[in-house]
Amino acid sequence: DGHSFDYHATGAQILIGRLIVLALIPSVQFLPVFNLVAGAIASLVFFLAMPFLACRGLRFNARVTSYRNVRFDFRGGYRGAFLVFLVYPLLSVFTAYLTLPFVTRAANRYLVNNSYYGDRKFEFDSTIGKYYRAFLLTFGFGLLVMGVLVLHIAHSRTGQLSFSGRIVDIFRDPVGQLTALYVLILAFAPIFVFYRAMVRNIVFGQMLLGEKHTFESKLHPLGMAWIVFSNAVIMLITLLFGTA
Repeated sequence: DGHSFDYHATGAQILIGRLIVLALIPSVQFLPVFNLVAGAIASLVFFLAMPFLACRGLRFNARVTSYRNVRFDFRGGYRGAFLVFLVYPLLSVFTAYLTLPFVTRAANRYLVNNSYYGDRKFEFDSTIGKYYRAFLLTFGFGLLVMGVLVLHIAHSRTGQLSFSGRIVDIFRDPVGQLTALYVLILAFAPIFVFYRAMVRNIVFGQMLLGEKHTFESKLHPLGMAWIVFSNAVIMLITLLFGTA
């Protein structure tokens, strides 16, 4: 309606937060070099503190954001953050990430249902089918890209366009293993962008504010992938110029 969001954080507040992170991470990484037990304890403490730090960051970003002079807020607690940011993602590893849609939906519920606009509460819920549809579509796209890349590399190195034993052999030497890593990155990096974009549309489509205000998101996965890819290319070019 012609009104923009306002962000009220100061540069000093953001700098202090980043300095704290920059001080914590190196200390946790290098402490085991000097004392293994102290390093293990520090790593455990940092691991357990991550949900708390995540809550503080979410609360800070919400409270310094306003719309029409009304501030947002986030009131999520440590227990919920511990489950959705640490426990559930860790458990999904043991299912080969087949339960990732459940993990994503739980995180979305935690983030949205603990968010407020003034004294009005955001609400969100969705069937798991919507998440599995997004998951299967993005995973299938990743497999398709990987198949095309493998065929292209195999054809360029063997002159054959088939999945024969010789094509498998090209990935057994060091160059081939590096190529395999390249294929995996190019194939599966986009699926995270696709999945994120589709989940965003799901969340906004099922979200309510004050039990009556609805939202809508029409973010296109391909458009989001292009933004991420083009930004990565620009960052790589500027990095090469900087080291030249």
